[in-house]
Amino acid sequence: MLVALLAAVVLGEAGPVGVAGVAGTYRVVATVEIDSPGLPEHHELRADVVLGPWPGSAPGALSVTLASAGHRCTLAARIDRAGAMELAAGQRCRIALQEEAVSGTVDCTLRVGRGQVRGGRLSLELGADLRGLLRLGPGAGLGLTGLEFLAPQLPVRGRAVAKVEGRRDESRHR
Repeated sequence: MLVALLAAVVLGEAGPVGVAGVAGTYRVVATVEIDSPGLPEHHELRADVVLGPWPGSAPGALSVTLASAGHRCTLAARIDRAGAMELAAGQRCRIALQEEAVSGTVDCTLRVGRGQVRGGRLSLELGADLRGLLRLGPGAGLGLTGLEFLAPQLPVRGRAVAKVEGRRDESRHR
């Protein structure tokens, strides 16, 4: 009985976490700081993070899919019995933008990724290198009497750091 009580205190009320214990969709808020000339420095956005088993992998292998504003990125992670997650550096995601105000691609390469899942709460800290080229849309170029003739290009070279926090959406976890 004492051992069970100590395990509950150390591991949280749910006991050992594992992949099955954390699988589901988490509704999160991400705070993103970007260090790249010409880009806005601070963003706050709502997103979904879907955790599930990494197909055909060993115990503790986790799929982490981040989704927001029509963009998705799936990364591999490992989770331990206490719910601590590590994401291997070097994983890449490409974000393709096709909007009126901006178009182009940005490649994100994970530098560091770690997180924690416990009691239905998820927190992640991610750091990435950014590389790409964006073209600014109408209204951002130079014009003569309203006629746009040059849509400026914006090289993207920098880093981003994201802090992500939220709760599991129990309506999707059944």
